[in-house]
Amino acid sequence: MCIKNRTSFRALLLLISVVLGGVCSFARGPELFSFASAKGMQIKILKTPDIGFIHAEVIINFNEEVDPTISYLTVDNMFNQDLHKSDSNLLGVLKRLGSDFHIEHRVDYLKISVNFLSSKVSLFAQFLDELYSYKSFSLKRFNDSIFNYWKHFKSREDWEKRLAIQFAYANLFPVHWLGNTIIKVDSLLKINLAQIRSFYRKIFQLANTSLFIKGDLNPHIAFGTIEEALKSYKKQTIKKNIPEKLKFGNNRKIIILDIISPEAPIIFWFQAIPPFGLKDHMHWIIMNNILFDYPIGAVFKKAAFFGIRNIRKIDSEVFHHHQVSVICNTIKTNYQNIERFILLADNEARKLGKRKINRKEYLDSLNYFLGKSKVASSRFNHDLEIEIRRTLLDLEDRFTSITPEIFSQVTLNQLNQFVGHFSTLNRNNNIKNKPEIIVIAGNARLIKGYFNRLKPDFIYSSQ
Repeated sequence: MCIKNRTSFRALLLLISVVLGGVCSFARGPELFSFASAKGMQIKILKTPDIGFIHAEVIINFNEEVDPTISYLTVDNMFNQDLHKSDSNLLGVLKRLGSDFHIEHRVDYLKISVNFLSSKVSLFAQFLDELYSYKSFSLKRFNDSIFNYWKHFKSREDWEKRLAIQFAYANLFPVHWLGNTIIKVDSLLKINLAQIRSFYRKIFQLANTSLFIKGDLNPHIAFGTIEEALKSYKKQTIKKNIPEKLKFGNNRKIIILDIISPEAPIIFWFQAIPPFGLKDHMHWIIMNNILFDYPIGAVFKKAAFFGIRNIRKIDSEVFHHHQVSVICNTIKTNYQNIERFILLADNEARKLGKRKINRKEYLDSLNYFLGKSKVASSRFNHDLEIEIRRTLLDLEDRFTSITPEIFSQVTLNQLNQFVGHFSTLNRNNNIKNKPEIIVIAGNARLIKGYFNRLKPDFIYSSQ
């Protein structure tokens, strides 16, 4: 749709407000109950009648720098069913809950998602008891987890992206604990079982935990059931560290991950931007969309114009932290096109500030985020994710999801002022002085073989 006048433009913004307003109203439908456990755990329950099951998310925060190898091995030894010939008490309870669980291991927290029937709240409380009193670490499983590290790592979904994230964060935040992410093979051999047990005792504490539950249940009875299951635990307090000021790596780097994968080659384009809740965050998100939206973004339109085929974007994901957010654009192409695509994207980023964003590009981005928010709001756990984001990032209520209020703060004129400032940062071809990491996963020999102008800063082999 082409918008040719201000009346039509205002009508679209009104439509966005109405639709998104309806989305937000729907998301606030379930009733929220907040509890503070006597043992230090924060609990939020969204009572949602007539759904027949419960979705729970256990968030264990890493309030300080943790060794990525020890952290990974601890979680692997606890939850990797391939390491257990017979179920531990923890895995046994998860099996009785229905074995519908997922582990998300981030640099600053661990998230355990569990789905179960509404009749099994007591069993879920037993799962929490087993989670915080785990005693099934064994030397054999520990040795197996080290010996089969790559086998287990590569069996996980999107392992190429997980590996790319390790190297991107290490280079984006080289002097901050967020950058302590790389798991090296030689570091695996230096870890012992005592370190795993020590890490578990230090991190897996109720005062480190936030519990989020959504489903058809009585919140007060559920809270009482959980408190009863954990009554033997001592009250815990965690000293919160003063956040270390985040410092970015100053230079853009290109990293090649030499891997064998049927998905290769893949380009993971990371960029550090202001954190969620600040106005400039939305400026960066919209600008990224104008450049990298597929297939109508400036980069992909120009690639088609120059006859560069077999390029497609898989997704754009944003990782949120207290002091920063990180965009990751994932692009698939063939080996011949990698350098041409990177150079073309750099050129389009330089040109963006000089030519200004036009109204159609701006409205296309608003339409994109409108559609994305509608899809997100249709997910069962959407409102629960809003509560999780609000808690983890200490956000004000108005900054927890994409809403008309956030859109109204980003006018086309403001966006072009921001892009003009961005353009001055890249003047004189200074595109490399950005907190940006490009990770290319694939056959290193083929990637380098097609490079003429670009030079990789680092090559890592996972073989």
